[in-house]
Parts: sequence; structure tokens; C-alpha cells
Amino acid sequence: MWKFFTSLFCAVAAIGATEAQRTDALFAAFTAPNTPGCAVGVMRDGETLYAKGHGLANLEQSAPLTPKSVFYLASVSKQFMAFAILQLEREGKLSTDDPIGRHVAGLPAHTAAVTIRQLLNHTGGVRDYLTLGATAGLSQDHVWTEHAMLLWVSRQRALNFAPGAEHLYSNSGYVLLSLAAQKLSGMKLDDWMKQKVWTPLGMDQSRWQHDHSDPIALRASGYVSSQTQGWKIGNSMLDTVGDGGMYSSVEDMMRWAGNFDRPKLGGEFLDRMAQPGMLNDGSVIANG
Repeated sequence: MWKFFTSLFCAVAAIGATEAQRTDALFAAFTAPNTPGCAVGVMRDGETLYAKGHGLANLEQSAPLTPKSVFYLASVSKQFMAFAILQLEREGKLSTDDPIGRHVAGLPAHTAAVTIRQLLNHTGGVRDYLTLGATAGLSQDHVWTEHAMLLWVSRQRALNFAPGAEHLYSNSGYVLLSLAAQKLSGMKLDDWMKQKVWTPLGMDQSRWQHDHSDPIALRASGYVSSQTQGWKIGNSMLDTVGDGGMYSSVEDMMRWAGNFDRPKLGGEFLDRMAQPGMLNDGSVIANG
């Protein structure tokens, strides 16, 4: 149903001084001068075996990366949004079978009938606002707000397909989920997650970015490579959350991953996050 953040975490039999050196060697290329680096964590059975920053977090200031460096998570944020929805369901605030229009005002009838479960599974057919913007000629640096996203989705005359009939990735669906969560909780998503998830799990560096211009402590800058101009800054300009918009560190993500091995929060529904979504005809979504 939802993808887990696994790219930086791997199971190993043991990791001592020699293994740590071998791991360091894997990321030696990221320590080259004037090159963005990476932060790496290794876990086994919920225990941290290795956590280290390699190279630079910021090329302009030559700031080094550490396990506490905070990275933009992009769509990795979606698993946190899914967790929030299931937590709100546990609290009796919603049902995943509710139509999204019950919790988000202003949607046209064809979109309002899409269920929360279908949005979570990317089977609702709601058109992706980033795709709509690109089709309309907006640049990748366009600042999207929740209001603008909702307006663009509301102006669509139809869905991409009947709800539940197909699977198509939709950032719009996850922004709608965040709008519903914020309405039901009466709080910004960042404040709610801090209270309900991050503080209990000790994820002190994690946050949602509701305003792209807010300063974020220990942030690692994003970069894209240009063949003609070298590295260019590539930070997020979005003021939407749920589909993306979250920042976190390797240390915090290891605490998050550890919660799936040894649950402190959400133990009653974590298994649901690993279940593949299904279409109306009962077939399992091909990519899970």
C-alpha cells in the first residue's frame, strides 16, 4: 500500500572497525571537493550499527554532513502522511472508507466521492497537480500553495479514471489527505506530528515544511548536476505537505525504521502499511 524508506538502511551480520572502514570506502566518491555528499545509516534488529555523514551538506559554506543533517524527503514523506491518517482513524476521527469530500470542502462531486483509501493507494484518479502545472508551462521553481493546488484540482472536469479502476501516482491525493488531517486535528500537520509521532519517537530533527522560505536548522542543500554548469541548487519551492514537504535526518529515520521492528507507536496498524493495495476487480496493484 505504501512504500517504506529503505534505501539507507541495510541488514548486516556485524559491523566492527574493519566493516566500518569498508562502508566508508563505498562512499568515498562523495567526499570529493566541491561535491554534495550523503549521510548513511545501517541498522540490525532496531539497533544502530553505523551512522555517518560523508562529504558536504552545503557547497557554498563547505559545511560537512553529519547523521544529524536534515534532508528534504520528497515523496518519502508520503509514508508519514499515511501513518497520520491511520492514527486519526484509530482515534475515531475518520474512516479510510470516507469520501474525501466529507473532510475537504470545495471539491467537485466527481472528486469528492473518492475515498481516503483510494487516495492512499493512488487509485482515486485525481489528477496530479504537478503534472497539470507542467502541462500548463509552469516551471519547476513555481511555488505551489495548498489553496492553489485545491483550486487546480477543483477546476478539473473529470478524473483520470473511475475511482478504484486503475492505479496512477497522484501527489494531489496526498495533499488532499493532509488537508483532511489538518481540518480534523485542528492543527498544522507539523504541529500534530510533533505532538503525536516525532516527540514520542525522539525524532527531534524532523518537520513538515509548510512555508518553503522558513529556515531549517542543519538543512543539507539539495543539488542537481548540470553538464555545462556543474552543480546547481535544487531545493524544494513547494508550500504543500503530505505528498512531500518533510525534512528529516538519518538519525531520525533510523528511529522511524526502528519503530517498525520494535513498535512504540502504531503497532495496531503498522501491518496495514505493508499490505498491497487492490483495485475494484480484486487485483493487487502491480508495484505494491
